[in-house]
Amino acid sequence: MDYNKLESILYNGENDKVDFKKEWYDKTKKIDLVIDIVNFVNTVHHDDCYIIIGVEDITNKVVGIDINDTHRLNTEKITDLIRNLPIANQYIPKIEVTEFVFNDKTLDIITIFNTTDTPVYLTTDYRKNGKTIGAGQIISRNQGTNTPINKTAPSNITEKLWKKRFKMDQNINVQYNELLKDFDNWSFIDVSNGNPARFIYNLNPNFYIEFIEDDMPRENCVALSLNATRLDVNWKIASLKYNHLEIDSFLIYILDGARFYQVCPRTGTVNSSDKTYRRPVGYDYYIYDSLQYNLNRMLWHNPHSINSHYYHEKDSMMSGVVIYKDDSERLQIQEEISKSYILPEEINPSEEDVDLVKSRIQMDLYEYTHEINSAEFYLLNLNLGILINKHMNFNSTD
Repeated sequence: MDYNKLESILYNGENDKVDFKKEWYDKTKKIDLVIDIVNFVNTVHHDDCYIIIGVEDITNKVVGIDINDTHRLNTEKITDLIRNLPIANQYIPKIEVTEFVFNDKTLDIITIFNTTDTPVYLTTDYRKNGKTIGAGQIISRNQGTNTPINKTAPSNITEKLWKKRFKMDQNINVQYNELLKDFDNWSFIDVSNGNPARFIYNLNPNFYIEFIEDDMPRENCVALSLNATRLDVNWKIASLKYNHLEIDSFLIYILDGARFYQVCPRTGTVNSSDKTYRRPVGYDYYIYDSLQYNLNRMLWHNPHSINSHYYHEKDSMMSGVVIYKDDSERLQIQEEISKSYILPEEINPSEEDVDLVKSRIQMDLYEYTHEINSAEFYLLNLNLGILINKHMNFNSTD
């Protein structure tokens, strides 16, 4: 949190995201800390929440804390306090304590990070110092106040919290993205009665994915298929639908004699700093947690998918495909690669490798004139992806 944000929070006062405390909770009030945190976890909005200690809650006056107060707790101690609660599904909310000096006054800020794992509730009663959080009791911060400790949040709030868990309060793209992560609950139905092959989401069949023939003329080989036993590639379109509406669509590679499906990655490019290449070199990538990325994960992880029989080949198929956190990371890495490597030395294939790919193309494809001429290009594409992955793994701080 920066100075301007804290100043704005102090100016606006307490609300559904902010609570002020003049001083730290003492030992007799640890249950009050738990109550406040659970109320903030169970908010229907999608923002982080803050308990700011060192501010009077009526006047919003910054009084600061005693830095030697023995009741101060750090992130680890509060997390341990929450971890020892009988929380359903053993979910531990993410919490962080930071110290902030504001106008020469020291404040402690407890950040309760937003989560969709709502509602949070206990499986058995939790009693301390004459107060009890009941088993199954759902408490929630609403309109700037907490649910009374002897009550449960109103039904309209609990309903919104369950909708938040299942992303039903989000737009259809967000909902689709979350359902794709629920690998086991998609069932595959092959072509039948004139209907295309499709995946249907078992828990809500309004969500389904149709695999439609692609009529556009496309290559019979791609860089990614060099890692397959056979090089030939067929193409389909995955149409992500809700009821009869198409939410999005992606090209699909049908690889290795139709043994598995792969979502066609995006294409990135890197400029060679030594100007050896007259044009940028391409490679394949996904953006993490995008619809494209999660659809591909579902195809590999779903137990009903044909890919599940060949899961052991996933890593080799993906060896030259880069996965970025976002487009900002992609641009940064592409610039690093351009400046850090002499690309001809790193990715140029040998004549033997090119000849081998040409031989495979002649063996696997019926018509292959264009693909033969592109053999070196496929290898450059694949080798660049492998180089970027090695670079990112070497420089990873995770």
